[in-house]
Amino acid sequence: MSGRDNNIDIDLVQNLVVCLDLKGNIDNINIMGAQQLGYEKEDLLGRNWFESFIPSKLRKEVEEVFRRTISGEDKSYEQYDNAISIKNGEERIFSWRNSLKRDENGDVLGVISSGSDVTEKRTLEKVLVKLRESDHRLRYTMNAANLGSYDVHFPSSKVKCNDTWYTQIGYEPQEFILTVPSWQNLLHSGDRDRVNQAFNDYLTMKSDIYSIEFRIKRKDGTYSWVYSRGEVMERDSQGVAVRMVGIHVDITAYKNIQLELERSSEALGVIVNSSHEGIAIHKEDIIVESNAQLSNMFGYDHNEFIGKSVFDLVAEESREVLIKHVTNGFNGPYIAMGKKKNHEKIYCEIRANEVYHRGEKMWVAAIRNITERIQFEERLKKEKLKAEQASATKSLFMANMSHELRTPMNGILGLVQLMQSSSVTDEQKKYLDIIYSSGQSLIKIMNDILDVEKIQSGNVALELNDFNMEDLVNDLKELMTSDSKAKGLELKVSYSINAPKVFRGDVHRLNQVLSNLLSNAIKFTDEGTVSLEFDIGDSRRGLTECIIKVKDTGVGIPLEKQACIFDRFSQADDSYTREYGGTGLGLSISKELVELMGGRIELHSTLGIGSTFTVKIPLKNPSNEEEVSNSELIDTSKMSGLNALIVEDSYTNQLVLSKILKSYGINSDIAEQGKEALEMISQNKYDLVFMDIQMPIMNGYEATREMRKKGYEIPIIGLSAAALTENREKCIAAGMNDFMAKPVLKDRLLKSIYQHVIAAKKQ
Repeated sequence: MSGRDNNIDIDLVQNLVVCLDLKGNIDNINIMGAQQLGYEKEDLLGRNWFESFIPSKLRKEVEEVFRRTISGEDKSYEQYDNAISIKNGEERIFSWRNSLKRDENGDVLGVISSGSDVTEKRTLEKVLVKLRESDHRLRYTMNAANLGSYDVHFPSSKVKCNDTWYTQIGYEPQEFILTVPSWQNLLHSGDRDRVNQAFNDYLTMKSDIYSIEFRIKRKDGTYSWVYSRGEVMERDSQGVAVRMVGIHVDITAYKNIQLELERSSEALGVIVNSSHEGIAIHKEDIIVESNAQLSNMFGYDHNEFIGKSVFDLVAEESREVLIKHVTNGFNGPYIAMGKKKNHEKIYCEIRANEVYHRGEKMWVAAIRNITERIQFEERLKKEKLKAEQASATKSLFMANMSHELRTPMNGILGLVQLMQSSSVTDEQKKYLDIIYSSGQSLIKIMNDILDVEKIQSGNVALELNDFNMEDLVNDLKELMTSDSKAKGLELKVSYSINAPKVFRGDVHRLNQVLSNLLSNAIKFTDEGTVSLEFDIGDSRRGLTECIIKVKDTGVGIPLEKQACIFDRFSQADDSYTREYGGTGLGLSISKELVELMGGRIELHSTLGIGSTFTVKIPLKNPSNEEEVSNSELIDTSKMSGLNALIVEDSYTNQLVLSKILKSYGINSDIAEQGKEALEMISQNKYDLVFMDIQMPIMNGYEATREMRKKGYEIPIIGLSAAALTENREKCIAAGMNDFMAKPVLKDRLLKSIYQHVIAAKKQ
């Protein structure tokens, strides 16, 4: 080529200009560019640019940029930065402007790249980014350490300082405009020449450090001693300082100590010995003075202490900590293990500051024995660990208790349900109803005890879903009607016409609260009416206040007992427990659940007239309430002919569940443990599996995971006598579709079968 591309004489350009053909070979380069690369122009023509000058770690990336540029598929690389390796082996960063080289027909012949060396600029930008990132941490650290900071811009003579700098001289930041001249006017006349000389020597690089003590005038006219240290962060091309940053430390207190030392060593002894902390003054790690408190702390006489190395007072395991803080200038207090004369070890909290005495640098260290505090904290940690272990033991006990109680209860209630459906006399049916009701009462007590444990341990988690509030109210009426009729009571419910039907919340916990309140109202009412009223209050921030009142015409609660009615194991009167029964847990659990849902529960009661419990809970309104229903009509006829596998090691539970299923036309096989279930499911076709969790050899979790690994998608319903929330979560995590706590009730069983088999087939 002639040295011209696209009618431009590239040898006239000061930047590096290189022309590449479609293979990346150099077909032209300007003289100035070749010199920047360390070559003569003739040496470079024909060489492959990527192999010759692009570092291997970047070659693939830069070749891709080249390919996308010549293909025209991406114009974002018209300006691009990358590093190149020049002849002396140095890597330099160039910023490129790329354009396509075309022939007369517009076909692409290659790329013309013009590059500027921006190595120093990019390095500076990275430094500035790091400085900005650390600026916040630096300001926080300096304020915490009571350090004043300054940032001087010499061309404008402006100075930026943090609040601590102004505090050191008694000003508010807005009261004093700081510049280099105004700062010099604050210097004590006896120090001004010395400070200006040190300042100018450093700026002109006659000295390599700016570090000096001087007096500075405060707002009230007094002077403070400060230690100042600074460093130039930026110079121009002629080496003239542009920007300097540094710190100010108020050392007035230490200067006063220094002056006292100069006046009288006896006065120093009075000062340091009056401190409750041990104080040591050391020079080059050798103790030159100390107070009696420090000598006593380490078990030495005062004369023995003087001349000792500070390392003699530190246990071996803390010497690196001491060295680190000595090296870093003792930034802030730190803890080290001290060693007494008798080799006993003590925990020490140490603060140290640098002072100057007659031109010599020394350190003043304040040492506090914190052994008792550390030992107390260790005891607290051990007690906390014991408490956590006790809590875990209690949770395990509760889970085992639940399992042991629910297993026989599952058999009892299951058989009762089967007998209720069989041909029995009226008297036998009456006895069966009593047994079933008593069993339900026992289940409620077990649930209350488990809820107390979960609430105490903070393991109650709310499940938020859309639900139909009106359905919930009507379902509660239907549930409680038989109990109210048995006592000859009228049960009323009302739902405000102004209230929406659908809300978002934990319908199961709300149902538990309202069931408790209605059950209590019926229990303590011998004649008259029990009612449940639903209304709404204010709506704010997308939440509607739901107001639910449960009223009765019962015995009422004495005024002096109302304050403790929500306490655990508390009832209004011991005689109520004897007459009506109960554990005194229901109201306590209800209150804690309502508060967990962000609401509150209130009581108004008059002895002999009745009580009103008012629950107020803020709930969200879903956008579409017409599609939400709490229950579906279950057509049990569609269950006939289904085949189920019952995986259960308890004979009683096998019998109960298989009989209940048979009553709805569902055939069932039995497997007594997980491995047997895996064999049976591989040989037979089942519509669903009922999986007990706790079984020998292979438990329900393991069996479920194996079934899912083998690709079986059959619905699996977990069964457990341990009714804790974590059991449900573990079942779902293992791959089960649902979870039911024993004893298994027919209504809950039918809903689960309908949801996971019948409704699923519809979809």
